[in-house]
Amino acid sequence: MAIASGPRPRARRWSRAIYAAYPAVEGLWYGSSMHANKPCVALYERASSALPTAPTFHRALVDPTLGDRISAAANTLGYLVV
Repeated sequence: MAIASGPRPRARRWSRAIYAAYPAVEGLWYGSSMHANKPCVALYERASSALPTAPTFHRALVDPTLGDRISAAANTLGYLVV
């Protein structure tokens, strides 16, 4: 928990050590310090082959069709959209 919620330099050092020790690892799964320890993922560049080359959905954040989705996501996370 100290890695996820402590000083960022400590987490970065751990990540660099894991990256160097495990060349096949493509990312880290960790508990989010911003969202009640719910699962979060940080991907290394090694994971690029696991991601699509182009998004299946793409809109600018100012697109009015995204308003409801952004508001719902913000509400779930307890964020304020301004």
